[in-house]
Amino acid sequence: MSTATPQRSLKERQREERERLILQAGEALILEKGYNETSMDDIAARVGVSKGTLYLHFASKEDLLLAIMETNLRAFAESMTAIINSESAPREKLEGVIRLVYIGSSDERIRLMDAVLRVPELRQRLTEQKSATIATFWGDFAERLRAVLDEGKATGDFDPAIPTPVLQAIFTGLLHPVNFRGSLLLAENGIPRDELTTYVSQFFFRGAAAHQPRHEEGES
Repeated sequence: MSTATPQRSLKERQREERERLILQAGEALILEKGYNETSMDDIAARVGVSKGTLYLHFASKEDLLLAIMETNLRAFAESMTAIINSESAPREKLEGVIRLVYIGSSDERIRLMDAVLRVPELRQRLTEQKSATIATFWGDFAERLRAVLDEGKATGDFDPAIPTPVLQAIFTGLLHPVNFRGSLLLAENGIPRDELTTYVSQFFFRGAAAHQPRHEEGES
């Protein structure tokens, strides 16, 4: 016997839509003006609600920013899951993940992430507020990544002599948020992020590639 999904009330749907608009407006304003220069009054005015209504959804600007970050993390996790679970070849999957990390977000959103990571209190709260969904995603991603690497080793794409945990650690290291800062600095020095993505991919895949048998001297 199937159980029908409870229908949300009109009030609940309106609240969810209003919260979505608040997050959308908050992110846009913070990207435009900066976190410190954006006030809750600005956000309320952009959405067209009172500041009191805004505070019914978020107790502080810090809470609002963290909610924006978690929303972005959820979307990022869903995109990465789609790539890693696709039918593509192992190398194509990993290249897709690298492209998503280095190109999938705008410079403005990367700067927003960087700003949060630079403030210890915000960074700590973001870590503490990671939802079970995000935590589950990272656990599942690690498991799927190991499977992709093992598959690549079996097909001869990756060096089977390198332990999978080593390949996994090196690859995930390339995805660490600290690299976002490096990508911004390189972009400011004339190296576009799409070009940087190519270099990062070459760096990893050349090192992880299965070694071809060396020809003896004199062999053609």
